[in-house]
Amino acid sequence: MITAGFDIGTRFIKICLVQDATILAFEKSHVQRNISEIIRQTYKKALKQAGIYRFRVKRAIATGYGAAVVKRQARVLPDYPCIARAAYQLNPDIRTVIEIGAHFTRGILLNDQGKFVSGHCNTGCASGSGRFLEILSNALSISFQDISDHALNVQDPGEITNTCVVFAESELISLVNSGKQVQDIAARAVFSIAQKTASLIDSMEASDPLAISGGVSKLQAFHKILSKNTQRNILRFDCDPQLLGAYGAALIAQ
Repeated sequence: MITAGFDIGTRFIKICLVQDATILAFEKSHVQRNISEIIRQTYKKALKQAGIYRFRVKRAIATGYGAAVVKRQARVLPDYPCIARAAYQLNPDIRTVIEIGAHFTRGILLNDQGKFVSGHCNTGCASGSGRFLEILSNALSISFQDISDHALNVQDPGEITNTCVVFAESELISLVNSGKQVQDIAARAVFSIAQKTASLIDSMEASDPLAISGGVSKLQAFHKILSKNTQRNILRFDCDPQLLGAYGAALIAQ
């Protein structure tokens, strides 16, 4: 049976098609004003990638911030159990997943059977997530990946003192205007997010093995700094780190 998982986030639409546990297709698009049309086009691309017609998809589950926008879904589920289901499928040893998305950082605990146990979220401010790095990217006119490359060259970064993304953005602009080096500013931003993530890991008493997912987990500098701050061997999944919500939704639909 073929199933679909729709993960409608605040910044990206992710759609995964699955047969049994095998991924047939995975497509993602930026969220734009006409979200229903973007979802339709992204789904169309996923079907084309899988080489199947829509009628072959027997069930679908939607998750994420904008899940209710998806039409014809079998049901809507929170993203916590979807991420847990995908994590267990990808690595049955994982007991904690830290998902660092565009606006939220979530911690998900799994039991020995891979079932979702509990979920924890940061303060809800985007200064601890990917949106903060997007703001930095625009302020410094560098790519998302360049932020990581610059941050890796700094051994002792300073701190971003503001916890609200609006004020943190002002602080970043002040650093730029004061002539601070690009690598120093990038390192401060990555270090700030890693600190907030480490605090979440400590507060939820996360169990090992622990893995990270979401767009920010792509950054080597973030992984390195977080591992150092937590003194843990933090794992990454051998797939697109933005896949888990949509993949897990499709797996549950099975």
